[in-house]
Amino acid sequence: STPAAPALLGYAGPATELQGAHSMDLDPVTGLAYVGAYIVNALTIVDTSDAMAPTIVGTISSADFLGWPVQIIHDAMRMRVIMAGAGSKTIAILDVTDPTMPTIAGAVHDPAQLNAVAGLAYDKPNERLFATSVIANTLWVGDVSGSTPAKLGGVAYFNGSRDLTYDAERELIYGVSQWASPELAIYDVSASALHGAGPTMCASNSDCAKAGQTCGCAATGRRTKLRGLLFGYGGADDCVCEW
Repeated sequence: STPAAPALLGYAGPATELQGAHSMDLDPVTGLAYVGAYIVNALTIVDTSDAMAPTIVGTISSADFLGWPVQIIHDAMRMRVIMAGAGSKTIAILDVTDPTMPTIAGAVHDPAQLNAVAGLAYDKPNERLFATSVIANTLWVGDVSGSTPAKLGGVAYFNGSRDLTYDAERELIYGVSQWASPELAIYDVSASALHGAGPTMCASNSDCAKAGQTCGCAATGRRTKLRGLLFGYGGADDCVCEW
């Protein structure tokens, strides 16, 4: 109530289930907080409806699927939690219908593109998930409409990719890098990019028709290439129009 002087109301812990607490998402309707704890490789659910006395109501631990959980997204409508495991190189979907007994519904293990997965962004209406990896330097795109994530595509975009934000209105993904070449990159993940003509390949800026776009390979001092296959288009050394 007084922003200039925050007051502690209550806390949960110390508790084994919260050791190495690293990430969290909150359901403001139920007051349930979903906490990822990396020391115990766990999702722990805390009831914060009584802010004076938060209580742990459920937990699940798995080094294989929740190893070093660095990001959590709670989907209240589907009563599930999506977690990124940096150590296990996984993205897992957990059923939290019963918060006292969360269960792992499914997971994808991708050592190539989810090695040290660091950031998640969620396109909720289309049930698409975007993940970024610090070590693999990739943007991973998956379908999470089912209980097990299914990879749609991916692109290598810059060193040390750390975090993502999704712009639902323009269907753009924003990613930031923390290492050798700190930058912010923006990718078009619209339906036309997925199912239409695909990303626009280019040799120079003149090949990019959309306002504000430049050819990645023409950018001063760096080469942004479409590596591997982005949604089935392009080759290992193709350049792509980007914002």
